[in-house]
Amino acid sequence: MKNCQCLTEPVIDLPDDMSVAGLYADSWTLAHQQVPQHFFQMHPEDGKRAIALMVDWTKTADRYVEYSLKDMSSNKKFADGKKRKRLEETRKDMADMLAEIKVIKKELKKGQMIEHNEVRTVQIDKSALVGLLWNPILKPTGLSEGRKNWNDTKLDVQKFVVGLKKSGVRVDPFLPIFSYKVESDEMELEHIGHIVPQLSS
Repeated sequence: MKNCQCLTEPVIDLPDDMSVAGLYADSWTLAHQQVPQHFFQMHPEDGKRAIALMVDWTKTADRYVEYSLKDMSSNKKFADGKKRKRLEETRKDMADMLAEIKVIKKELKKGQMIEHNEVRTVQIDKSALVGLLWNPILKPTGLSEGRKNWNDTKLDVQKFVVGLKKSGVRVDPFLPIFSYKVESDEMELEHIGHIVPQLSS
């Protein structure tokens, strides 16, 4: 909950020529029910992050640049020649990415999971947030407080969401919160509650 610059920083004005050279790359994961995976730093035993943003990629498609099935997170800035894509290109790339992931999935041994899947954008549009994914990390880290159950952490998450709203993020009046579990061949979301983005006086 301490690293949310992609939504809390002032909006970066993207140049008309679509170039993103030298700009910071925000990296996120394409999630799909048929793609069993543990999200970045959200493993149930050794996770470091209690919260992940759930975004509708169609609402931030004009900020999309590229994807990779290998970990590129150490490469934080876009290289010369990189350009953001238009909606039609983004839609095609997302479909191609999912198709590639499904091919990889068929090649894995029983019980194995997809390890990497990285979408790279320039920020995330402040209207794209549709929910939060909560993970019960077991001990405090530099990124999140450790809480074992949802009720213990709900107030912290509410304060986090209020902060998002103050920074201009468009927040649903009843923002849904989910947890997730991974089975051998699919991933399942579980709705655990919602957050009203205001604090009682």
